Amino acid sequence: MRVVGRFPDRQQASFAIKSLRETGLDRKDMIVSQVNTKNFNEEEHDVPYLQSEREGLGEMEDFSSGIEGLKGQDGIVVAVEVSKNDRHRIRELMEQSGALEIVED
Repeated sequence: MRVVGRFPDRQQASFAIKSLRETGLDRKDMIVSQVNTKNFNEEEHDVPYLQSEREGLGEMEDFSSGIEGLKGQDGIVVAVEVSKNDRHRIRELMEQSGALEIVED
């Protein structure tokens, strides 16, 4: 199961990542992506930007476009793969870290 939080800025996303790591999750277990990449300047951001290629089309899109249920059009997405038992704890942590919305898939 994956828990995905959308954060308004890099400061809150970084705080969420730090908090998730303090619970025992490894940074390699998280995916971090800019939601709206139209005006993205990688040099201005501390949070790593990831893209995924649409299969067969050769087009680039941001990771967040493939997350069903995500409504926001800006911010930074932090996705974590967790067990079904841990999802409530991770969801609560993301809420406390300032997530604008949280989806589970």
